[in-house]
Amino acid sequence: MKIRKRNFWILFLWLNLISPWFWVLSRNHRTIKLEKSDFYQLQSPQFISQINTFQGEARQKGWGKWGKLTVNKATWLFRDALTQYLESFDFHYLFIEGDLDLKKSTRSTGPIYLSLLPFIVYGFYLNFKKNHYFVSLGILASPVLGIFLEQHYETLSRLPFIIGLAFMAAVGIVSLSCKKGYRSLKVTFIAIFILEFLRFAHYYFLHYPILLQVK
Repeated sequence: MKIRKRNFWILFLWLNLISPWFWVLSRNHRTIKLEKSDFYQLQSPQFISQINTFQGEARQKGWGKWGKLTVNKATWLFRDALTQYLESFDFHYLFIEGDLDLKKSTRSTGPIYLSLLPFIVYGFYLNFKKNHYFVSLGILASPVLGIFLEQHYETLSRLPFIIGLAFMAAVGIVSLSCKKGYRSLKVTFIAIFILEFLRFAHYYFLHYPILLQVK
């Protein structure tokens, strides 16, 4: 059991160290700075303008009091917060292109590898099956941090969530590796993961530096 736990934590560490998000953020950490303007501004002209515009449209449609109840700061804040939260689960963001900012993503892959998706799903399944709800719900709640920033599909605020997904991937991988048989399936997953890593490394070293210079 001790050997299995040690292997799990070693794997979890390596999954993070070789992940796209770690390579990109480590490379650009000196140039990535969160400014005051990056955080959600309730009194920003854009926020107020959006509310006023939709309230005007509601009045034109004759919504009356119903319009005031459905279009105001509270409902708009909830809408934006929900949008930012759900963006954390966006397949395209997580596995295909990642952050919109080139300093936080190569735009050739998401913050984590697509080949880990089956293990992430399997890891969540095992946790719920064993009634380990606290860990799973904690990971699913961690994207809430993203609602405090204006940027869409932003990675820094979602690192706890991304690291949590790596945790679940490690759970799935270790559990599958302990099962007897499935040799061809295991070899296939390993081959796909290696190819995906090599593809990312190729783009990271050869093409990504050029993109940063152009930017």
